[in-house]
Amino acid sequence: MPDSIDPKLETPHFKLADIMYTRTEKRGVIQSANEKFCEVSGYAWSELVGAPHKLVRHKQMPKVIFRLMWDTIKSGQKLGAYVVNQCKDGDHYWVFAIALPVEDGYISVRIKPTSPGLEAVKTLYAQLRADEEADDFNLDTALTQFHDQIQSMGYENYLDFMARSLREELTARNTTLGESIPEELETLSQIQKSISDVSTEVATVTSLFERSKQVPYNMRLQAGRLEGSDGPISVVSSNHRIITQNLTEQIDRFNDAAQLGGDPVREASFMTSVSAVMDVVVREMSAGDDEGDWAKGERTTMQDLRTGYRDEVRQQVVVLSRRLGQFSNMCRTFRRSLSGLEMTRIMCEIERSKIAGDTAGLDEITGQLMQTEKDMGAAMSRLEATVARLVYAANGLTEGIDRAA
Repeated sequence: MPDSIDPKLETPHFKLADIMYTRTEKRGVIQSANEKFCEVSGYAWSELVGAPHKLVRHKQMPKVIFRLMWDTIKSGQKLGAYVVNQCKDGDHYWVFAIALPVEDGYISVRIKPTSPGLEAVKTLYAQLRADEEADDFNLDTALTQFHDQIQSMGYENYLDFMARSLREELTARNTTLGESIPEELETLSQIQKSISDVSTEVATVTSLFERSKQVPYNMRLQAGRLEGSDGPISVVSSNHRIITQNLTEQIDRFNDAAQLGGDPVREASFMTSVSAVMDVVVREMSAGDDEGDWAKGERTTMQDLRTGYRDEVRQQVVVLSRRLGQFSNMCRTFRRSLSGLEMTRIMCEIERSKIAGDTAGLDEITGQLMQTEKDMGAAMSRLEATVARLVYAANGLTEGIDRAA
C-alpha cells in the first residue's frame, strides 16, 4: 500500500477565495502563471517559467487521472478533475483543476475544493494508487476500471462526474464566500433532472404497454369460446392486435427519442461553471497592477474563451430545444394511437353486452384494458407535463444567455 496523504501537511496558503492560473505549451511546460500559483506552490517565478508543470505533481496522484487528462486535452476537449499537488516544501494542496486547450497549448484554472464529494474522491484515489502497486498493473485496464468506478458512484459517465463536481464545488465556494451562483447552473440542473424524469416515465409507459400486448390473444380465445370463430369480438381482437403491432413500432421510436441528450446538458453545465470561474480570473487580472502585454494578452485569451464557451452553451440548449419539440410531437402522436386501443375496448364492451352466456373472462379482459388505459394515460400526462417544463426552461435559458451576451 502506498503512503497516504497526511492531512496535517496541507498548506495553509491556499484559501477558499483563491484561484490559481497557469498556461503551458503543448508539452506541459509552464509559460505563464498568476502570483497565487507561485505563493501556494512555494516556487519563485524564475523557478516555474520554462519548467514542466509536473514540477508540482504529488507522488500520491493516481497515474490513471493524468492519463485521462492528457488523452482528453490532447484531443481538444475540456476536462475537470480533482488533483493533489505538492509544494516546494513538501506540503500539499487539493484543487479542482479545469484544463482547457488553446491554440498553442493549455490553460488551467484551479479552485479549492470543499464540497462533501472531495472525501469520496480521496478514498477513490487511495484505492487507485493501491491498485498501481500490483505486479500486473496495466494503465489501459486501469482507465477502463476507473470509468466503471465512476459509474458505481452514481454518475452516468466521467462527463457527468466532472460537471456535477464542478457545480457542487462552485456552489460550496460561492455560498461560503457570499458570492452569487449563476442562475443558469440551477436551470441546467433542473433540466438534467427533468430529462431523467422523462426517461422514467417513458420506461413506465413501455412497461405498461408490454403487459398489455397479450390482451388481443386472450380476447380472441374468449371470443372463440363465446361466439365461435369470426364473430364480432374476434374482429375486435384482430383490430386490437393490429393497433398493438403499430404501437410496438412506435414505442421503439418513442424510447429512442426519449434519449434527449443528457451529455449536451452536462457539457453545458460544465462550461457554465467554467465560465463563472474564468470571470473571477479575468476580474483579478483586471484589478492587478500589471497592465503590460502579458496581463492584457492573458486576459484577452480568457475573455475570448469565455465568450466561446457561452456560445457553445447556447448551441447545446438550442439542440435540446429542437429535440424536445420533436419529442413533444411524438408524444401527441402516441397519445392519438393509444386512443385506438380505447375504441377497441369500447367496441368489445358493446359486443359483450349482446352475449347471453357467461362473460366473466371477457369482463376481466376489458377491466384489464381499462386499467391499462388509465395508468398509461396518467403516465403520458406526467410525461407531457415534464416535457412542457423542459421546453419552458430551455427557452428561458436561451433568452437569458442572449440577454447576457
